Amino acid sequence: MAARTPRSLPADPGPDPVGVRLAGLTADALDGSRIPLSTELALRIVALDQAIRADAAGLSEALHALIATQRARPFKSRLVGLRRAVHQGARIRTLLEAAAPPEVIGPELTDRIHRHAAHRDARGELFAQLARELPAETGSAAAALGRLAQDPAFAVGLGYASPDLYDDVLRWLDRERLAPGRRPLDRAAVRLAKYAARAVAKPSPLTTFAASGFGHWTSDAGAAGSRGSTGNGRNGRNAGNGVDGARFGASPAGATAAAVRLESTVRATVVEVGLLSLSRIAAALAHLPDLDTAVRLRVNPFATLVPSAGGDRWLFTVPGPSGEVRSLPATAALAAILAAAREAGTPAGLRALLGAPAETAETAGSVGSTATPAVADGAGRADAVVAQLVRLGLLEVRPDLPDQGLTASALSAWLDKQVPEQDRGERLAGLLDDLRAIRDQIDAARSAAPAEHRGIATALHARTADAARRLGLLGPAEEPDRGTRYFHHTMVTGTAATLDRETWQPALADLALVPSLLAPFDTLAPRRAALHHHAVTVHGPGFRRPFTAFLRDFGTWWADATTDTPTERDARRQAALRHLIADTAEDADGTVRLAPQAVRALCGDWPDPHTAGDRHAYYVQALPGAPAGLGLVLNTVTCGHGTGRTRIAQLLGTPLGDTFGSTSGTPHDLPGAAPYAEAPQYAEAPQYAEFDAAFGSALNQRVPATPDAIDLDGSHADRAPEHLLRPADLEVVHDRQAQRLHLVHRDTGRVVRPLHLGLLATPLLPLPARLLVEAFGQTSYAFWSDWPQLWRSDRPDQEPTADPGAPRRVARLALGSVVLRRACWFVDHGQAPARAAGESDAGYLVRVHAWREAHGLPLRCFLRTLTPRPAEGFAGPALHDKDRKPVYLDFTHPHLLRVFEHAASTGRPLLLTEALPELQDAPAHRDGRRHAAEFLIELPDATAPLTVKTTTTTTTSTETTERRPDAC
Repeated sequence: MAARTPRSLPADPGPDPVGVRLAGLTADALDGSRIPLSTELALRIVALDQAIRADAAGLSEALHALIATQRARPFKSRLVGLRRAVHQGARIRTLLEAAAPPEVIGPELTDRIHRHAAHRDARGELFAQLARELPAETGSAAAALGRLAQDPAFAVGLGYASPDLYDDVLRWLDRERLAPGRRPLDRAAVRLAKYAARAVAKPSPLTTFAASGFGHWTSDAGAAGSRGSTGNGRNGRNAGNGVDGARFGASPAGATAAAVRLESTVRATVVEVGLLSLSRIAAALAHLPDLDTAVRLRVNPFATLVPSAGGDRWLFTVPGPSGEVRSLPATAALAAILAAAREAGTPAGLRALLGAPAETAETAGSVGSTATPAVADGAGRADAVVAQLVRLGLLEVRPDLPDQGLTASALSAWLDKQVPEQDRGERLAGLLDDLRAIRDQIDAARSAAPAEHRGIATALHARTADAARRLGLLGPAEEPDRGTRYFHHTMVTGTAATLDRETWQPALADLALVPSLLAPFDTLAPRRAALHHHAVTVHGPGFRRPFTAFLRDFGTWWADATTDTPTERDARRQAALRHLIADTAEDADGTVRLAPQAVRALCGDWPDPHTAGDRHAYYVQALPGAPAGLGLVLNTVTCGHGTGRTRIAQLLGTPLGDTFGSTSGTPHDLPGAAPYAEAPQYAEAPQYAEFDAAFGSALNQRVPATPDAIDLDGSHADRAPEHLLRPADLEVVHDRQAQRLHLVHRDTGRVVRPLHLGLLATPLLPLPARLLVEAFGQTSYAFWSDWPQLWRSDRPDQEPTADPGAPRRVARLALGSVVLRRACWFVDHGQAPARAAGESDAGYLVRVHAWREAHGLPLRCFLRTLTPRPAEGFAGPALHDKDRKPVYLDFTHPHLLRVFEHAASTGRPLLLTEALPELQDAPAHRDGRRHAAEFLIELPDATAPLTVKTTTTTTTSTETTERRPDAC
């Protein structure tokens, strides 16, 4: 492996802008719907119960010793009854008076028993008070929760996210007005509390219940706040077990105020149509004869001419996501048709070229001729041939609308422009009406009242179905899939937050080390290694194959591969890191804190040289009280190069130059593209290229981030041809020296690193795109909150406890000032306290807090109800599992306590994760209002080598193309 020279973090801690996500409700929004008095009483009862149990054990030993004495022998049976009563807590005074004369028991023991009985009485009085107070306080909490539903922005989010729940909440509120307190814990109220908790505690990405925008680095973000750290000593092991002002809504200033200040309070609503159905409608429009002069005709960008034993053949992908590769003989007639298609650009133009009479035998079939053998039977035969090539996938027709600009408004405007009104038949006129109706409904959704969103969704479904039926995509009785018809976003206009550059710098230096630590845990590395072995076995060392041929040979294998066993090298590195974790003692606050110097020494050379130009996007939350001042809690690490930030820019409609501080307004000037600007300092720097295809999802629509893009089949990119890389021009090359497969551009010889910068999960991409990015690009997701690989460790505190039913604690893990893993507790199936039949609310409240206190669980945390896993343990959520969806849980909130009660009743395993940072530590506006916030910061690899040199020796395969790079 090439030697690596660690580099310090650049002076600029991260490119502007910083992505900002703010929770939709203020951090104190749930305060009014908590039950602090009842919680305080329950905790006092729990503490008293602990004291009573300890006292009872001491009295039991004293009575046992007394019973064994000679003087107590005549009273043995009654003293045994007294001892049993002390254990049971019943009739203690009565039995004490009758058990034995005072001189037998003695004054000291008698006094102790009386005090014990008094404690029992006090406990009974406290429980009686709790039983009286809890219903009233729950009713008040329900009323406060109901008022949250009247918050305009929150109500709109509720009406959009769940129209049924919104209607149920309105009915519940009506009943509460007529009969207050009758059903304070109604099911609708509990579901409402879950949504409210989400809007308070989770700055979820790009949704109605959170707001997204851009922040910027500054030198005085904390000028209005204290610059001192206010670490409060709370930790993941027993955080928040007291009921005090800070835990019930106080907002202490601290290191967060010095590091971050929230700025703009202006919100804008952005609504997008769901692209899945709209993209299918657009694709079907392209096949209408009425539009054959307007739609775009081209050769499939995967189409590759390859030699074979039976003669040259064209390889190309079939329409759709399967990645199936077909082939056709490379005849002169086919070559002429493809040349004519490139020249014509539209179906009508191609028809005109193919319908012209042949001139001479010499020119017939010539690539440059306008006449081919296919025209011999006239235009009708030409139409049939072209239609067949389109059905097979060698030719493509698409509306002249780029994927990144496809909207209902754009599609309706395009269709309106292409066909004059007087020339529209019934079908086209109906289609245009449908598209305009979809456009108008999307426009209406921007300012719709909460109750109107159901009607909008219904109308969109109906008009989408009508358009699909007109195009033959649905039969008369068929309905489109019940997917999301539109997306409703809240955006922060202006500067959402300012971040103090100096305060963040030490934490960002630690953050930049994370990719080195994660390198051996790359979830795609085992499959890439297996693909390398498989491909070299099939084609031999040093092979070179056109990518389309490689897709044909190994695409299905890649889609079906399930290899997840780490390579020998990565297994050694994982073990070394786990040993480092195991050998690191916990801090006073229960954190296993890895020293950055130790991580750099161990992991600094772990990233492979070919990843030197990679960038990473970090989703972090600011955390006060770290040893170095500001700390960070790491939620997710993804591929960088603009991921996430370009999506925010798209939703804000911000010109590229304004968004990224560029004056030219070109992708080359993006901070996300910094590695390209720095390319001259590297030998053979890779060429990073994103996908412009939207893949039928609005989540993939964004502003461009890289200078170049890979041109995929079934898509339309709005870039100059010189900035589009056709898969047909890419080759897979085996690097003998590095023992690695590279994707290489045939003409330039540069290694190409494909990037998926959209927000759609990579496994949902079409197979060709998946193979490109997963096998040859930067891994899209490198880390996520509660990362399974870091749950497994050799630490003693994660071994089974003496109590087999006790939750298994996993300590908080940090790299310097960056928390990699929040403290969490696994609760085995059936071990959470489920409510017993007939158990009162007060009794269950006390029992839950007793369980929580006994095991050191925090008052507030996140809850996951897990899918049962194999015997080796929890291995991470599958793509469609809800395990990855944490629910904010507050044991001081009656409705959220019901959420826990329901989870406990399922008998399934539970995962409780500390709520870090805590809400009172959330960043604040100038007026003191706090919002949970997450920041998206992009950094280059902190350990990138100064040079990257690779030399590849290749052998010629049976399927080659004429031009070859000398090295790759």
